[in-house]
Amino acid sequence: MTVTNQELLRSQTKTTDIGTAGAGLKGPDQFLAHLRLARESVMFLDRLFRAGSIYVTSAQSGSIRRISMGTGNIRAAAEGADPTFTAKATHSGVAFALNKHRIDLEVTKEAETYAANAAGGGEDWMTATMNEASEAWGLDILRLGMIGDTTSADPSLNIDNGWLIAIQAGGNTVNGAAINGGNFTWGHLAAARQLLPARHKSNMSNMEWVMSGEKVEEFYEEVADRATSAGDMIITQDPDGLDRFYGRPVNVLDALGDTVLLTDPRNLILVANSNTWSLRSEDRGEYAVREVTHLFGTLEMDAIIADVTGIVEIANLN
Repeated sequence: MTVTNQELLRSQTKTTDIGTAGAGLKGPDQFLAHLRLARESVMFLDRLFRAGSIYVTSAQSGSIRRISMGTGNIRAAAEGADPTFTAKATHSGVAFALNKHRIDLEVTKEAETYAANAAGGGEDWMTATMNEASEAWGLDILRLGMIGDTTSADPSLNIDNGWLIAIQAGGNTVNGAAINGGNFTWGHLAAARQLLPARHKSNMSNMEWVMSGEKVEEFYEEVADRATSAGDMIITQDPDGLDRFYGRPVNVLDALGDTVLLTDPRNLILVANSNTWSLRSEDRGEYAVREVTHLFGTLEMDAIIADVTGIVEIANLN
C-alpha cells in the first residue's frame, strides 16, 4: 500500500489518546514514508538510502547476513574427469540489537495560529512543521548513529554506541596530528588511501569521504593556496564544483566534527524496527491547559558496520 504525503500528515495530526494501548502505532509503509521526508532534507541519510544501507526489520535483535566466495575458485576442466576442487561460500553475519529512542515536539497555539494565517491554511502549516521535524529527526538519527556513546553526558547520544566507537576499536586510524601539524590537507587524504588494507584498495571506486562542512571549507582553502588551475577555480568559481577530494566523492555530516572517514557507504548500516515505530499527538489534559500541541515519536534502531577493516579514520585534526 502506498501512503501519500498528505495521508501521512493527516494520520500524524489527529488527536490521539496516548493512554490507549497501541495508540499511534504506524505500519511499515507509513514508517518508510516518514523516513523519506527525513531523507529529502538530510543528504547523507539519502546517500545511505541509495547505498542500500537502511535495513527495516520486524525483529528487535538478529544479524545482517553476509555471503562471501573469495577468489581462486576456478580450475582447469578435463573431459570425463571428476572435479578435484569445490568452492564453498562463507556465511557470516553482523549482529544488531535495537535500542529505543523518542523525539518530542511542542507547538504553541499562538505559533500555530500565526503560522496558519501566514501560510493561508493549517494544512500548509502542518506540512511545514512536519518537514522541519523530519529534518531534525533525520539529523539526530545520523548524529546518534555516527557519534553515539553510552558514556556521554549528552542524553541524545548516550542511548547507544555509534559507528565511530566501533571504528576506533577495530578500524584503521591515521594520526592527523603527525601530518602538517594537524591542519587538514591533501596529505591526510593520501595517508588514508595508503592505509586502507590491500583487499579494500581494489574496491576504491566505491570509497567515499565523510566529513563535516567545516573540514570541506578547510580543504577548499588548502586547494586555493596551491598555484594550480584547481586553486584558481576555488577562488573564482563555485567551490562546490570541486565535489571529489583526492579522487573520491565527499559526503557532509557535521556530527563528525574534526574527524574524517574514508569508507564505502554500504559499510555503514542503520537497522530500524518499523513495527515499534509510532508518532502520536496530544492536545488534551495538561497540554490543553498550556495551549500546546505535543507531538512525539518513538523508534528502535541500531547502527552497525559490515566490515570495520574497510574504514579509515583520520583523527586528531585541529
